[in-house]
Order: sequence, then C-alpha cells, then structure tokens
Amino acid sequence: MRILVCEFITGGGLSDAPIPPQLAAEGMMMLEAVVKDLTALGGMALSTTRDSRFKPWALPLRVKEVSSTEVAWAQWRLMIDHAEAVWPIAPETGGVLERLSRLILEGRRILIGSQPEAVAIAASKLATARCLKEHGIAVVETVAAGSSIPDSDRGWVVKPDDGTGCENIYYFKEREDLGRWLEHRPYAGSVIQPYIAGIPASLSLLCRDGAARTLACNEQLIEIKDHRLHCSGIVVNAMPGDRDRLEPLALEIARALPGLWGYVGVDIIVTPAGPVVIEINPRLTTSYVGLKASIGRNPAGLILSLLQGDNGSGMSSSLTDEPVKVMIPPVC
Repeated sequence: MRILVCEFITGGGLSDAPIPPQLAAEGMMMLEAVVKDLTALGGMALSTTRDSRFKPWALPLRVKEVSSTEVAWAQWRLMIDHAEAVWPIAPETGGVLERLSRLILEGRRILIGSQPEAVAIAASKLATARCLKEHGIAVVETVAAGSSIPDSDRGWVVKPDDGTGCENIYYFKEREDLGRWLEHRPYAGSVIQPYIAGIPASLSLLCRDGAARTLACNEQLIEIKDHRLHCSGIVVNAMPGDRDRLEPLALEIARALPGLWGYVGVDIIVTPAGPVVIEINPRLTTSYVGLKASIGRNPAGLILSLLQGDNGSGMSSSLTDEPVKVMIPPVC
C-alpha cells in the first residue's frame, strides 16, 4: 500500500513561521514511530515531506523537501494524488487537521483518521464540552474567557479553545490573579476551566463507527511552574488496571462522536468520584510512541485492520500491560 504520512509540524506546515521546539520534538517522535510500525508490517511504500530547516532523516521512506507553507500544501495535494491512503498527523489549531482531512477525502483517497466533522467538534474545547454534556458524559465545565468565571475552590486553567498539548496553558489559584491576567492579556479564542484535582491521565483508543476499544490508560507527567502547565512525559499503560473500568467511558465518547476513527487520545482527570473528560484529540498523541512496546501489538496494524471492518472486538484481552515512559525533550 502506498501511504503518505503527513506530519504537519516537521513536514512544512510552519515553514513561514518559527517552529515551537516541543511540538517539533513530539511531531518527530510520532512520525518515527508510525514509519517504523508501518515498515514492520511489510508491503508499504511510504512518503512524507520535510521542512527544509530540518536535517535529512534516516527513515525508510521517500521524502520531499519543502521550503514554505504554501509549497507544503501544494506538495501535499500532489502527493495525495499518488498515494492510496494518507495518515495525517497534525494539530487541530487553526482548523489545520480538519482542512487536511477534507483535502484527503476530496482527493478520493483513504483517510487514516477521523472524519472532518468529528475533528471540527473535537478541535474546540467548548464544542467538545457541549457535545459530551448533551450525551451525559462527565466533562469539565468550559466557558469562553471573558464570560462569567465558573466556581472553583482549587483554581482555574486558561487555554486556547483549539490549542494542542500544553502550549499556552495557564493556571491561577486565586480568582484575583486570574482577573488581573485577563485584564492585561489578549484572551480572545481562549477558554476557562475549573482546575480539577486528581490524576492527569489519558486514554489511547481505537475507534470506528461509534465503537471503541481502549488500548492503554496512561498517566501524564504534568507540573505547574510560574502559572504554566508543563508536560515532561507520559507513562503509557501506567494504569492498566483501569482499562476495563474506563472502557464504558470510551464507548460513550465514541457514540457521542461516531466520526472518530482510528487512534484517538482522550485527556481525563481520574478522581475518586470517577473520570472527568478534559478534551478529545482526534489524532495521534505522544502516547503512541510507547504503545507498541507497552501492549505487545503493532498499533499501526491494529489501525489499518479497521479498514477491513475489524472493530477490535475481543482485542483487549490479548494486549500486554507493560508500562513504558515516553519523555518529551524539554524546551530550551
């Protein structure tokens, strides 16, 4: 199968702008993991693009160098025409993942990812919260910055509505500090969520047509410094005993957003009262990097098997539960 692996950050999507070091590191980690997993399956002809500011990669695939964002999008259009399937690895920010997904479908190629309509909802924390709440799923209260601040006895988190990772996420313990920050910083396009105490975690899901299977329950290594949230890494399958307990939540999310397809990451807080959903990532997350070593199966193979109609029934019992730590290189 001819597959274009389109990693946005390292592949030229930001060629006309500075590249955030942490996003570049995570993008490269995911690209390498996907390419290695696809190569191990055999019978794959892989291709991608590379921002000309990066050094050549020692990866087993055809690479087209691009020098500007405009060139990158033009090149992706051409490469989509010559591929049978396209695997987009891109942030939701600015509608990028939705645009890329629509481009793939317009080219009548197989989209290894979620449908654009599901991506559009998951890209917005406000829209996600509304959708999940309508389906009776426990989700953190989310309001647009500038509206009434929700009640909280543990502080508040301010983040971009369509942000990715821990980029530009702020924490304020006191309402007065939050108010002063809002007075002096542009906050258009941001949301406020009450801070929830518990274990920062994530689910690595395999989704298809309203069904889901949980591949791993991961712990996120998050700390707060100078009003900022920082993620130094993830322990993949740090919580294997919670997989069965959290499986109903995975199914509820898939039913609420049936357009979710393939690998989906869900950020949650595990509290004594149960899990609370923070956001949905309709794409690969950094947890994918440690997934193969953790579950003892090739995750790319599991994802491609969805194309043949396999929804992963009975798969969970065949997975191993080896915790694997994935560290994110620090921003210098």
